[in-house]
Amino acid sequence: MQTRASSLVLIVIMMSTPLLAQQVPPNNEPASRQDVLKLFDLLQVRDQTKMALENTQKQVKEMIRELFLKKLPDATPDQLSHMDSIVDVIEFYSSPLGKKLLREMPAMTAESMQACNIRIRQNMEDVMDKMEGKIEEMTKQQRKKHSSPVPRPPKS
Repeated sequence: MQTRASSLVLIVIMMSTPLLAQQVPPNNEPASRQDVLKLFDLLQVRDQTKMALENTQKQVKEMIRELFLKKLPDATPDQLSHMDSIVDVIEFYSSPLGKKLLREMPAMTAESMQACNIRIRQNMEDVMDKMEGKIEEMTKQQRKKHSSPVPRPPKS
């Protein structure tokens, strides 16, 4: 009889375990941000995502390499050695930082061109001043040559 009672208690406990696992938060409130972050930590979502991204990157590199070999079957070993560099550049410009650089590049270029133009103008003014000085000097020399009397051969 005690065995039956123990069995019955065990069955009741086993049947109620799923009910205990599905506890509803008080007042049916949605989970908080901290709860979700705690769950993510427990499930190691960050590590799982990182591993998935690394695997995807490896697959993309291999796909690009295969595509390169199909398009250029006569590729030399030197050309193939640059393949990783090309893939790295593609990965960079696909990354958030690469996309940001592409978005901001026109403004950065315009700003650097403005700074360069200021220096170029200053240098051009210096060059023009020097050129004007040399032109004046050459003009004076030419005038001296033409204004000095030309020696005439003696009369015989």
